[in-house]
Amino acid sequence: MLLVALFVLTSLVTTGRALSCTKCSSSTNPNCTGGTVNCPDENQCSTTHIEVITQNGTSTNIFRSCSSVIQCNRTGSSTFPGGSLRMAISCCINGSCSPYIPILPQYNTTAQNGKSCSQCLSINSEQCTPDSSMLCTGNETNCMRLARTDIGYQTSALAFQGCATESICKLTSQVFKTSGITTTYNYICNGASLGLHHGALMPLIVFALLLKLLL
Repeated sequence: MLLVALFVLTSLVTTGRALSCTKCSSSTNPNCTGGTVNCPDENQCSTTHIEVITQNGTSTNIFRSCSSVIQCNRTGSSTFPGGSLRMAISCCINGSCSPYIPILPQYNTTAQNGKSCSQCLSINSEQCTPDSSMLCTGNETNCMRLARTDIGYQTSALAFQGCATESICKLTSQVFKTSGITTTYNYICNGASLGLHHGALMPLIVFALLLKLLL
């Protein structure tokens, strides 16, 4: 009997500590509302603001749910062939709190930073094959491969490779389950190479070898 009482008490305490957050998504209403979800440990209530620009136009999404602490309060960007991605995440830790809609970072239009990355873009596919490289700008000093999928009553996909900020690379992955659709973002990053294309680099290598022989 004592063990049963302890189990019930423990369950009540655990339930009382669960963080309840709003769960919704919208591409038109920035102040989306919906049901609630209990977050796992080491999570906070979050609002994720994502903008993706491709040849098909601009799409903006707001996701309210739970995010791990390491993903909270981040902003970042990525540039890929003919498009870009901007993201911002805000968080709060009070029960049933509603984080403000975070402001997206400025467009990355600053000077080249001397780094380069392989580039590709594929719409309606989870994979793309790079066939060239691009020069990175601003604080986008990492190379990133992103795959986004929407699975549910609507299905779509997007894949690209290009330059990205370190802050986006640290997200690793995000999963949003709202309104009958599961949206997944997977980020795979590595350091960018020096901003010289192979065609420009080869003559320098040949010149250095000839100079070494002459000396």
